[in-house]
Amino acid sequence: MKKLYFVFGALLLAMTSNAQLSIPTTDVPVFIDFTGFSGAGFQPGGGGGTLNSDDWSATGFSEGDLDFGATMITGDFARGTTMGLVNTGGVYGVDIAGNQGLMVQPVADDFTPGSFILKIQNNTGVEVAELAIAYTIYVLNDQPRSNSFNFSVSYDNVTYNPIADLDYASPEAMDFTPYITPKSSSITGLAIPDGAVFYLRWTGDDVSGTVTAMNLRLMIFQLLQLKANHWF
Repeated sequence: MKKLYFVFGALLLAMTSNAQLSIPTTDVPVFIDFTGFSGAGFQPGGGGGTLNSDDWSATGFSEGDLDFGATMITGDFARGTTMGLVNTGGVYGVDIAGNQGLMVQPVADDFTPGSFILKIQNNTGVEVAELAIAYTIYVLNDQPRSNSFNFSVSYDNVTYNPIADLDYASPEAMDFTPYITPKSSSITGLAIPDGAVFYLRWTGDDVSGTVTAMNLRLMIFQLLQLKANHWF
């Protein structure tokens, strides 16, 4: 059983009345965080240590997929808090250097492949033609194993367009020195009408190397920044 951790953290979010994650204005960054998330699962509106399933969905778990608006507060989706070094597959809350995060532990039947999907809504008052996104990936790789964590976007949560600039694969070589990889891209050529929703997806999978019982990859995402731009 391998240990591969993906962790999102250190962000701020804003909500609209219909519970979508709002992008309220152009040219001003929006940050997203996981403050209060204790690995208690997902439910509409969040709270009580859960994440808001109106914003987030997840796929690729042995207990099924988490749909937008669904309640999953047991099993794979609610493994509680940890400091790492866990073996059971699923979603955890974790504190990394004072930044709360979402951590996933992939195993044979969990998140190989799998994805997290964030739904956002354009409330800028104009059609959005460009979306800038930035985050940093931290990797600690104690075994010879590589995994991907790639990014794509969609208008309908069915057809996704990959963003090659944000593709990522952790190094296969075992190395106890943390890898730090900033990722950023300006996604151009969009046409997101005012009031419309848009989907951002991070997909993970095995790439290469040896699966062992001591395989650990710690991936931390900090300062996830979204900025909508309007072309005049």
